[in-house]
Amino acid sequence: MKEMKNRVVGVVQTAVVIWTLLVPAGAAYAVLIDFDTYPDNSPVPSGPNVFDQWASLGVKFFDAANNGPAFAVSSGCSLSAPNHVAGSVSATVVSVFVDPITGDPALTDSAGTAQDLCWAPGEGIDMRAYDINGNLLGQFFNAGPGSSFTFNYPEPIIARLEMDVVGQGIDNFTFNPPVPIQSTNGVIPEPSTLLLLSLGGGLGLGFRSRRQKRS
Repeated sequence: MKEMKNRVVGVVQTAVVIWTLLVPAGAAYAVLIDFDTYPDNSPVPSGPNVFDQWASLGVKFFDAANNGPAFAVSSGCSLSAPNHVAGSVSATVVSVFVDPITGDPALTDSAGTAQDLCWAPGEGIDMRAYDINGNLLGQFFNAGPGSSFTFNYPEPIIARLEMDVVGQGIDNFTFNPPVPIQSTNGVIPEPSTLLLLSLGGGLGLGFRSRRQKRS
């Protein structure tokens, strides 16, 4: 019994050492927003209720047409039940990154989103990443049931994402914690100097064989 306990302790210690080597101190972890609960864990009700409630995490959302709130929709097609998000007035939802403390504009090196489990050819989310000067960094049409895509760069440069919702809903939005612009010493790298590193996610766990009508 004592020998078995020593083996278990040895395995745990080894795992801790490996974790310490792989994850450096102070490493930032991606933030995931499922649009089902606010940061205080209260539920997100259906309607134009997706706006600045996640500013404490470093991001705000709005409809591109009127800069008002985006729309939370309760749907059986949502990747994470019950909600996904679409525009309230237009088909474009915008996310802007902010300093969680001051609310001032900030930058991240990674951001993206997934979409519904229900999908049909031609549907998807047309995603565009921009820097603080409004320069287009990258564009990708995310299509497929439950698929996700993430823009990744070697340094914080993404100031906002624009997401055109084409017969879909935005769900499980992810990003790395943003850094204040002054942390970059006021230097915003030119988009041509950056490398688009990877496509995130992939197909989700599956899709419903029968499309459900969205409200």
